[in-house]
Amino acid sequence: MNEQRPTVQDDEISLVELFLVIKKGWWIILLCTILAGAGSVWYIKNKIKPYFTASTIFMLTGNETKGGAGLGAMGMLTGLSGLGGGSSDLTKLQIITKDLNFNSTFVKKNNLLPKLFPERLDSVTHTWSKETIADTLVPDIYDGGARLMKVITVSVDAKTSVITLSSKHEDSLFVASVLNKYVAAIDAILVSRKRKEANTQIAFLEQRYYQSRDPWFQEKIQEMISTQMEQLMLFSTSAIDIVAKPLVPKEHADSKKKLILVVGVMGGLFMGIFLAFALNFVKTFSSEMKLIEQAEREKKKQQKELKKQQKSTNQPSTETPAPQSDPTISPDL
Repeated sequence: MNEQRPTVQDDEISLVELFLVIKKGWWIILLCTILAGAGSVWYIKNKIKPYFTASTIFMLTGNETKGGAGLGAMGMLTGLSGLGGGSSDLTKLQIITKDLNFNSTFVKKNNLLPKLFPERLDSVTHTWSKETIADTLVPDIYDGGARLMKVITVSVDAKTSVITLSSKHEDSLFVASVLNKYVAAIDAILVSRKRKEANTQIAFLEQRYYQSRDPWFQEKIQEMISTQMEQLMLFSTSAIDIVAKPLVPKEHADSKKKLILVVGVMGGLFMGIFLAFALNFVKTFSSEMKLIEQAEREKKKQQKELKKQQKSTNQPSTETPAPQSDPTISPDL
């Protein structure tokens, strides 16, 4: 059985039909494209606010393992005393930046609620608006801490131990100043914890020194105490080594407005083409249905007429035939 394959002529006809459909529905395509473009422009102006970004790069000082011997009793003593340097400092920093209490305390100390919730302020008095107070929408420090964690983001390179803090806000001065204060707050916590850990370790080592009677063991403990004293001196000022300070941005960050506009217009174009084909399909389908209904009516009408003709041919005649004259009889008689 030979199969019929579509020819080039059929393909050309189908392409011509597609072109005709697009040509007939040009007004739908144009309307959808204009509406989508206008909607994209409205969204960009009303929903996307221009913002500035800033970033700072730093490393943790003393972020290498320090301690005593790793053999025999000295290895056990190192584990008991908690020595081992700053191998977990990066993890501690990430925990601090994600701590709601730390961020809330930072917001309260620096009075950042008006900067973090500018949409709830009165534009004239620069205080909380009447609507905000009436609707009990005045934010507290915990709301500010949650908002601050969205404004400031932290990223850590595990290979190089380089930490990057970035901020995003509508105020160009704020994005730089808040990073400086944020890094200083983190540094103060790290220094406090480092000094506390070093003092705890020194006290533990001194206790073991006086408990031991082994001169070699006492000598190793003295070396470990000296190491912890060096740590105290190292962290007496800062636990952070800043590589790049945040700069006040002069231009707004790229908010992808052009991409949103292009995507909106292209979406409207494709939607218009889809509606044009859908409308053409509906019209074609409805016209075909009308033709089918009309053909059905004509078929039924013909069947009725045919039945009437059949009835008229089969019905017997009731009229009496007229008398016929005999040609053999003379009309004079």
